[in-house]
Amino acid sequence: MRRSLYHLLLLLFLVILNTSHLYSLYIEGLFSLLILLFLAYLAGYGNLSESIGAALVLGFLMDGFSGAPFGLYISAYVWIEIIARWVVIYLHLENPLTIRLLLISGILVEKTMHAFVLTITGQGRIVPEEMVLRILVQSVWALLIGPLGFRLLQKLYAQGQAA
Repeated sequence: MRRSLYHLLLLLFLVILNTSHLYSLYIEGLFSLLILLFLAYLAGYGNLSESIGAALVLGFLMDGFSGAPFGLYISAYVWIEIIARWVVIYLHLENPLTIRLLLISGILVEKTMHAFVLTITGQGRIVPEEMVLRILVQSVWALLIGPLGFRLLQKLYAQGQAA
């Protein structure tokens, strides 16, 4: 129960950071990466119901707060969680390169689903240069702070288990 409350508070904090900041491309990439980092951590170290539940709640909150077409973030985060769980079966999360590749693949899945949904619904215009720039910025954030953030989450959870 305590762990679920911790997840809910962390999810709310991440959603508020991601949706309420002043829109700067570089800061937006960082906050989106923090969400993916949390989902990747749960895929590697959480149980299935905990990680899928967090992906559903996170997707629902992001759909509600972001103004995106409803279901975009729910489906993107659930697919990211499924793919991350599959990758974690075969690769070890102790390797920083694996963490970076996992985060970059999550970025690609999220942006691909975003582009697909906006194209299908006609609610937005996809500018390829802007999409490539967003993917590059988030990928650089993933390369720079991905493993560090992952280790920080591991230490936070280890301290929570010890208490």
